[in-house]
Amino acid sequence: MEVDAGAGRNRQMFSQVKKGDRLLVPHLPQYGQITMAEATEDWDIGYNFSVWEKSGDHGHIFPAKPLLNFRRSNMKIPASLRSTFRNSSRFWKITYLQKEIENVLSLPIEDLESTSAVVDRWQQQIEDITKESGLQERLFKASQRYFSNSDWEYLLVDVLQRLNPGWKVERTGGKAEAKHGTDILVTIPDVFRDGFYGIAIQVKDYEGFIDDDPIRQILKAKEGYWKDFGIAILELVIVLIGGDRQAGRQLEKSAAEKGVRLIWSTDVEELLFRSACRFLSNPDRQILQYYRTGKLLRLANVGVESKPATKGRQRSPR
Repeated sequence: MEVDAGAGRNRQMFSQVKKGDRLLVPHLPQYGQITMAEATEDWDIGYNFSVWEKSGDHGHIFPAKPLLNFRRSNMKIPASLRSTFRNSSRFWKITYLQKEIENVLSLPIEDLESTSAVVDRWQQQIEDITKESGLQERLFKASQRYFSNSDWEYLLVDVLQRLNPGWKVERTGGKAEAKHGTDILVTIPDVFRDGFYGIAIQVKDYEGFIDDDPIRQILKAKEGYWKDFGIAILELVIVLIGGDRQAGRQLEKSAAEKGVRLIWSTDVEELLFRSACRFLSNPDRQILQYYRTGKLLRLANVGVESKPATKGRQRSPR
């Protein structure tokens, strides 16, 4: 059994946290929030390992009770305490900040419950409802049903461009692909020279076991073809539309050795959903919908140039 070096450093929690100690847990219950808790037992005594059925993970259970919750950006929290949340370690002591912690515990609830926290809870509700509706999964299943491999190249160009408007995304597949191995090329201007930085993407709709052929193809992108066009390829990516990470362990190992990034089907599903949200919220699309439904005719003519009236009898509008 291999022990994760980072996780190994967490062992000090087991022996050092005692009953009554105060704990600050970053990104709980959601990203950007901090939960303050109190140990209800010495952790070397009260520790329990029991896998949570809902997630199939998170088996390490330490005895603690939540005290309060606040946003890490809340200006009512002492700056000395907020600065500790930038610590990249998984566990660290803040005993020297005991006075600041006591001050936070004495704050009225309205100082902890900022407007941003209310908005965060609302946004969490949106995410929860969306997940319960299964919309993200339904969109992905529909895309798999209606699109073939070549279709996916066009679809991903639109998705990536919508999510990254500052980049240029173009389909480069075709006869020349045999030379550069790139289905989609994403570029941005190089700020230091007359050229571009690029990301080369290979798209595959394979399912089940996948050999190293996609890796051999995408590696061509760094063999000099794009360099002749002033494009420095920074990253090589393979998008596996139907790729199952469990069945692609060997491919994942080979990709890591060659410096190739893999985007699995679950990642594609999320990309499609994010792009769909951008599409629905696009103001231009909403205006177009007004035109189609006739609602725009009932809006004020702001910014609309009117034609001069013609002489003669005017027809009544139908």
